[in-house]
Amino acid sequence: MRDSPGRVEKPPRFTLKRKKVFAGQGYKECSMKYFHDFEFEENGITIEPISLGVVRENSKEFYAVNTNYDLFRATPWLRENVLPSLYSFQASCNGFVFQLPKELIEPQLLNWMSKDNSKVELIGYYSAYDHVCLSQLFGPMIGLPEGIPKWTRDIKQIMSDLKLDKSQVPISNKLEHNSLFDAR
Repeated sequence: MRDSPGRVEKPPRFTLKRKKVFAGQGYKECSMKYFHDFEFEENGITIEPISLGVVRENSKEFYAVNTNYDLFRATPWLRENVLPSLYSFQASCNGFVFQLPKELIEPQLLNWMSKDNSKVELIGYYSAYDHVCLSQLFGPMIGLPEGIPKWTRDIKQIMSDLKLDKSQVPISNKLEHNSLFDAR
């Protein structure tokens, strides 16, 4: 592209279109809490999601396993703590279970979240990396669909502010290091 003789204007590297998550005339007055958790592999440079669990406050659940993740490259800790619980309980999921490539998890998640049409409130436990994983499903952070917050309320931070330890909070987790059970 030329805007003057001899000068070339570079085209933008990519174009992001903001996607609307929710149909209808706007959000309901109340918000819907979405408790989310990822199991992931990280190496200090990248974060690769293994599974995603999301539970609405109305108990509807979404669980997805990233079939692009190469199980053979899992670290010893992941092999011991995360991989055994990936597929062990699918029949008990109160909602949707998907085994999908990473790029197809995003549209399924948006479809599931859009059924409620309420304002979204994200909540997690030690959720900084989980929020990055969630955001990266949509591309860069500025690519988050309208209605998805750019932050997650972190239960651990709230506990720290209130000077509570884990023993003082009723957290029940029958299957540790499974993203759906951790989200519950």
